[in-house]
Amino acid sequence: MVHESAWRKSSFSGGGSASGGNCVEAAFLPGGRIAFRDSKNPASTVSVGRAGAQTWFAKIKTGS
Repeated sequence: MVHESAWRKSSFSGGGSASGGNCVEAAFLPGGRIAFRDSKNPASTVSVGRAGAQTWFAKIKTGS
């Protein structure tokens, strides 16, 4: 379980603007893993290693 204070909200979350408050939060975990969750559904958490996160970010940037 990740302590609530560890979660960081995306600066692009919108906070209720035109994006409807859509937000991804991230938390850095021991062992170099990173956890992600949807702020509207905090119980659904996914954790990946750094390599997995870098691959995911690259796919987001390229629209893959």
